[in-house]
Amino acid sequence: MNQKFYLGDPEFSRKMRKLYSWIIPCVFTVMCLLFLIERAWLTALCFLGVVLVSLPWLRSFFEKLHIGGVLKFVICVVLVVLGVLSTGVYI
Repeated sequence: MNQKFYLGDPEFSRKMRKLYSWIIPCVFTVMCLLFLIERAWLTALCFLGVVLVSLPWLRSFFEKLHIGGVLKFVICVVLVVLGVLSTGVYI
């Protein structure tokens, strides 16, 4: 019972973690494609960076580079802030 996301059944918890790990990459891929369609290249690159950092099958690559969960989170936040600021939206 040392799992972080335990719902009672270990098999169900594993399936849910696998499913939820694809939500962030899919959402930011759609955002990246929308900005590419609008020809906002730098903004699309920022969101593409978030996609690459959060892809589940690149996890082993980032572990080799010693980039853990907190650092990946900080990188994603910085890229999202840069992407939002590059759109010219005033927050």
